[in-house]
Amino acid sequence: SPVKSVDPERNDIVKARLFRTATPEAALVVFLPGWKHDGATPNLAARFAAESGIQALFMDLPFQGERTPKGLSTGQLTFSDDLDQNEATFAQAAQDVARAVDWFVRERKVDAKRVGILGTSLGGYLAADLYGMDDRFACCTTLIAGGDVAAVVFNGNRLTVRIRDALLA
Repeated sequence: SPVKSVDPERNDIVKARLFRTATPEAALVVFLPGWKHDGATPNLAARFAAESGIQALFMDLPFQGERTPKGLSTGQLTFSDDLDQNEATFAQAAQDVARAVDWFVRERKVDAKRVGILGTSLGGYLAADLYGMDDRFACCTTLIAGGDVAAVVFNGNRLTVRIRDALLA
């Protein structure tokens, strides 16, 4: 990652899984998981894409999966009551995705006009943001994403109740 975070040893090395096609220059879709994801659903979708002739790159978001700092749970620093940390995390994710896409276009000769992005839940918010801000993407799909992030946090979602309580304190 071009970004130096609070845990450079684990978080600043971007973890991703490539689902290859027979043709290295085939279209590419970048898959971004949800917050505190289990990885199963995006991996199934990525595998299906590759079997259909579209390369799929499944990327862990900052501070999730193998990028989780020791002693913390996955996603604990990805989205929290620390708004500055949230902003830094999203900026890091955006730069990580951009760098990965650039590499595929340069090294694997993927047609830059045939790159898409797909995100689930929190990854869907990020995918939509990137699609709107970055012309690298020809298309975008979001799954179980959208709506009002503030409503998710402040209406007692079981995953965000601690964030809500800390922000209201």
